[in-house]
Amino acid sequence: MYKVIKILDKKTILIDYGKMNKAKVGEKIKIIKSGEDIYDLDGRYIGSLDSLKAVLEIVRVEEEFSLCQNIETKEVNPFAPAIMLKTTKIIAKELNIKEDEIAYLEYTNNEPITIGDIVKKY
Repeated sequence: MYKVIKILDKKTILIDYGKMNKAKVGEKIKIIKSGEDIYDLDGRYIGSLDSLKAVLEIVRVEEEFSLCQNIETKEVNPFAPAIMLKTTKIIAKELNIKEDEIAYLEYTNNEPITIGDIVKKY
């Protein structure tokens, strides 16, 4: 498990994951907050429901650390009028579930990224 070790500016953080750990430029990582432990129906631990703070891309790799940024790629055709630009929206539809079995666990997070946050490979 790796961690956020420095916040350089509003666009760049450092993580303790570098060449030594086989980090590569362009690799995606996620910043998370540890969540509630999850057990299967037999009581066996199967993981934790961590909340996602951000998905970032490694933009520079050093021996023992990497610089990461929130890189957004937009497809833009400079010759097409704005009306022709196509956007896709993904919406989660409701499931047919038993209401009294909803756990209401938090799995999204709007908290700011802080030094010491957990970093995992995406």
